[in-house]
Amino acid sequence: MNKKMLSKVLSVVLLMCIVLYVLAIKTYMLWPKGKNSKLEGRGIWLTPSYILFSPEDVIEAVDRIADSGFNTIFLEVNMGDGQAEYHSNLLKVYEKYKDFDPAEITIKRAKERGIEVHAYIHVLCNSSLIEQHLEVAMTRKNKDGKLLRLKDGTTKSITNVNSDRSTHYLSLYTPELRETTRTNAFGTEVVVEDNIVKRIIVGHGDADVPKNGYVLSGNGEAKAWLEQNIKVGDVLSIEDDPKSVIWDAEWIEPAHPYVIEYYEKMIEELLTKYDFDGIHLDNVRYPPTTLLVNKILNNSLDQYNPSYSTDVYGYSNINRDRFKREYGVDPIDISVKDEKMFKAWMKFRQDNITNLVTRLASKARSIKKDVIVSAALNSRCAYNNWDTVYSGVDYESLSYPLDVIVPMAYHTDSADVSVLFPEDELMWIDHVIKGALDKIGNRALLYVGIGGENHKRLTKEVWNRAIEITRDGGADGTVAFEYWVMGYLVKDKTNFDYLKQNVYKEEAKPTHSNKTIMGRVRAYKEKGSQ
Repeated sequence: MNKKMLSKVLSVVLLMCIVLYVLAIKTYMLWPKGKNSKLEGRGIWLTPSYILFSPEDVIEAVDRIADSGFNTIFLEVNMGDGQAEYHSNLLKVYEKYKDFDPAEITIKRAKERGIEVHAYIHVLCNSSLIEQHLEVAMTRKNKDGKLLRLKDGTTKSITNVNSDRSTHYLSLYTPELRETTRTNAFGTEVVVEDNIVKRIIVGHGDADVPKNGYVLSGNGEAKAWLEQNIKVGDVLSIEDDPKSVIWDAEWIEPAHPYVIEYYEKMIEELLTKYDFDGIHLDNVRYPPTTLLVNKILNNSLDQYNPSYSTDVYGYSNINRDRFKREYGVDPIDISVKDEKMFKAWMKFRQDNITNLVTRLASKARSIKKDVIVSAALNSRCAYNNWDTVYSGVDYESLSYPLDVIVPMAYHTDSADVSVLFPEDELMWIDHVIKGALDKIGNRALLYVGIGGENHKRLTKEVWNRAIEITRDGGADGTVAFEYWVMGYLVKDKTNFDYLKQNVYKEEAKPTHSNKTIMGRVRAYKEKGSQ
């Protein structure tokens, strides 16, 4: 190659390098990772049933949100009991919304004001679904469980012993602690003396507990079982049941096919009936049991001396059967001493959460290709792997199906905050950001959930500073919890006005609205890189 030709080649190479460098700088500028006055997620959760009781209330809320500088509304579309806050053909519609549709009005007004609306779905918290389909309920081990055995060998788990009767549970009342069952009239009670059924009482309640026996009591599914399987004169026996489980009345099992199909249909209805810009998932986790709350907190504060526990949710028949097929062991028999198998069981539960989110995200994108899929996640999982173990929420795994991850960094509500950051509690938000960014890399945007339920501690200065901290920490935006809290006394606009005068003084588009950025996010997912 002569010198002239070599010079031309070098010139082309140099030009390409300059172009690539400029493109890299341009892309970097488009993906701010923190401070950028033109591109930032500025979200706020809005719960209709708290505060929107007329079409005028909806318009007032949207206008106030838009006037304050927010650019995204995360609109709740179903309540924790499963009722719809929109005109659904699938779910029971909340009584107050039969005359008007808050979703329709919110979206229409938001489009007029130039802001986005994402459908905010309560996923695994749905009490009405459990009432209709008991088999979808989350379950945990029941250390007080007993087993009722009939003479023909038929058995039935007794969940409650000398405690308040719950829907569908078979309860046992003994004379040591109760003279009567103290139950209402909506169940069936079987009075047993010397192991022989003496009376069956239907629709009365508060039966006397015999001194030489006990009372079996049930409503719902348990009531039906008693009436179908037991008659006066039957001989019964009761024994300990190491495999006893107890259902939760509100939380549903993420691995159950019916649950996945239920929310796929809901997402399809939302995205075909309304012009939502995104789907936002909440309550996607295994919640801690009452006994496990303090254990997880202690592990969070003392990560060098962690301890395991089998007191977790997830022992549904569908999980036990599938785990047994894959590992040859019923998870209810696994002890924390078998560390290898225990960790396999915890990973199994984690995969259930990830699979659910992946299925729902895929469903959403199959209907609307560019829809933004996000989820509100436990904040502690961002920086503490022990919380991931118990909740099943893994930021790294979830960064693949999700476009935006929203750790719920409510500093007024977390027990960790005052211990970890006693001098400046707000800096806990920065702690959450660092942990989250380390786990999700560039596979998802990070919007930090700020605020909490304690409105008295959330002054206008606190809201303002929390947003500044997220910017300094490198987050792509924030989501405020929530409209009702920020404007607790609805006519008091102080918090909203202060944002507009300060951190939201300049207008900004949502980070996720930039196609170049979202193209990179999704490219990173495919490559599996950071």
